Amino acid sequence: MLLVLNVRMSAQDRDTSLRQALSLLETRNEVCIEFEVPGPGLPEHLSGILSIDAVKGNSVRAYANPQQFREFLTLDLPFRVIPPVIRPVPETKSLAAWESYPSYSEYLDMMQAFETSHPNLCRLVKAGKSVGNRDILFVKISDHVEEKEAEPVVLYSSTMHGNETVGYVLMLRLIDTLLTGYGHDPQVTALVDSLEIWINPLANPDGTYYNSPSGEITNPRRYNDNDFDLNRNFPDPRVGENPGGPYQEETLAMMAFMDTLKACLSANFHEGAEVVNYPWDTWYPSVKVHPDQLWFQSIGHEYADTVHLYGPEGYMNPSWSDNGITNGAEWYSITGGRQDYVTYFLHGREVTIELSNTKFPDPATLPLYWEYNRRSLLNYLEQAYFGVHGFVTDAFTGDPVAAQITIPGHDSLGSHVFSDSLNGFYVRLLPEDSWDMVFTAGGYEPVEIPVQVWNRQQTRLDVRMVPVQSPSPPDSTFFFGLVENPPRGALRFEYHIGKGGIYRFILYTLTGRPVQMVGEVFLENGEGDLEFPLPPDMTGMYVMVVSGPEGNFSMKIFLK
Repeated sequence: MLLVLNVRMSAQDRDTSLRQALSLLETRNEVCIEFEVPGPGLPEHLSGILSIDAVKGNSVRAYANPQQFREFLTLDLPFRVIPPVIRPVPETKSLAAWESYPSYSEYLDMMQAFETSHPNLCRLVKAGKSVGNRDILFVKISDHVEEKEAEPVVLYSSTMHGNETVGYVLMLRLIDTLLTGYGHDPQVTALVDSLEIWINPLANPDGTYYNSPSGEITNPRRYNDNDFDLNRNFPDPRVGENPGGPYQEETLAMMAFMDTLKACLSANFHEGAEVVNYPWDTWYPSVKVHPDQLWFQSIGHEYADTVHLYGPEGYMNPSWSDNGITNGAEWYSITGGRQDYVTYFLHGREVTIELSNTKFPDPATLPLYWEYNRRSLLNYLEQAYFGVHGFVTDAFTGDPVAAQITIPGHDSLGSHVFSDSLNGFYVRLLPEDSWDMVFTAGGYEPVEIPVQVWNRQQTRLDVRMVPVQSPSPPDSTFFFGLVENPPRGALRFEYHIGKGGIYRFILYTLTGRPVQMVGEVFLENGEGDLEFPLPPDMTGMYVMVVSGPEGNFSMKIFLK
């Protein structure tokens, strides 16, 4: 079917570039164009029309589907077409040497073989299906792979743009390295023992295997089967829901799966440049910066600096970057990106790592990209070791507490984190400094604790939260109350209990640490009062907990 463009044709519309663009749109429903804008920087409205791929000075490279191209033509900007990379079906392949792209069936076999060959370390998980009914696959790698351990969760994902294939093969090779190196390579062994590692080599299988009867990668394209850019298809912190049109099957599967993972650290791999891109992509840094921007810059430099030691001159160090890293919107602003979705809505920490200026490069070059990046790929995962780690539990029962963990005066834009409701475990990644951390949870007294964080070290901070005092209902048979608060001269209590027995009175700090046994008495059931001497040399706010046959009763107490 011919593509009909409802725009007024001009001389420019009839030139070679237009004919090339129309031809590609007819055959691929996608075209890559390059054009110039007046002055440096990208006019924001262009990101709403096109799928911007790269910006360098005045030059912009972007992708368009038919509808996007119609809108672009109304701007009357001269452009040139970037032809897609098309490769023949390979006559021979060297998958074992990592010098070939796998066919789709070979990819499925490889992912299954990882689990089959290493059942104690690897589990294959299907997160969902693509629009074209291909599998979206993850592997979980851990020393106790069938268990949900209290350890940091990390995630690598690649190739949500189907023609960006370097990361696809590097992720497969990384999985192999982690599994075969376990027990032999100390760094690999430590990573598998200490982390829950998830890797998704191919997030857009339909784009990668586009129009491929052979099942080989010969004609990949950026978009999914519905002609959507998946990296413009997530909820956006600035503009809200559906910035890039209806959520695609791949997007829905990825959102649901990542929400269950709750990774504290992740990276998304792309091509088209060679740089580490950190949040935000949607807000210009003159408008909003992430509260942990210094931390993002530090880990980005660690990745890029190591690459500089092992890569060729100029690799991952474009002239417009900060020695290999860039703020996303400072490069060019987008909406609907996965990086911002994870960092804002899921309270994670994600960067976008651009591995190659060339999309779908000669497969013979893949071992070179591995050599440039393999140390950085492993070192980046180690970042999850650092910062503040610990457990949040009920001070009396020891049960896990799902708490929100916030740094007052610092956190904003979704940068707070949560402890896991299953085990109370939490990770807060932070740059070196002194911080005040506040733990809040429904039904518990808030806890504020100062903590010192050191560069590339782990700070352990376990928190026991004290339940708030709940008013007893009128017919309750279990009640303790202070006659005076703050008390004067003695601790005087009145009580009403339904069960006689031994009752213990213990003072706790607001962080849940027991500091003094005030008394232990036998009480008959019924009403009464009693008193204890004031604890010597204690001032400030505490929680008095009374425990006995009917359970625990807590109340705040101020000593002065």
